[in-house]
Amino acid sequence: MPPDLFAHPIPLLRALYPGSFPEKPLRPETPPERLPGALLATEEAAGYLAISPETLRRLCRQKAVTFIQPTPSEYRFALSDLEEYVASRRNRRVSGVRKKPAS
Repeated sequence: MPPDLFAHPIPLLRALYPGSFPEKPLRPETPPERLPGALLATEEAAGYLAISPETLRRLCRQKAVTFIQPTPSEYRFALSDLEEYVASRRNRRVSGVRKKPAS
């Protein structure tokens, strides 16, 4: 059975119309700008925290992180709340030098 020619139409279109479909996009794709104070969706917030979305949902159910719940199955997060969560989880060490006990 021959390969499906229309599974990936770009190579066919490039052959039919040379120069019309460049290899690289004309402008780099950039994420849309966020308005100050805009809320992040679960996937975006999980990416910011470098955890999976399911882990973030579990933290929400445990009330370990501050969130807004517009519907029973959706969560939204303020960036300041995520930064507060990260700061609360930070392990702070007083000093790397240990004092000798008094003898």
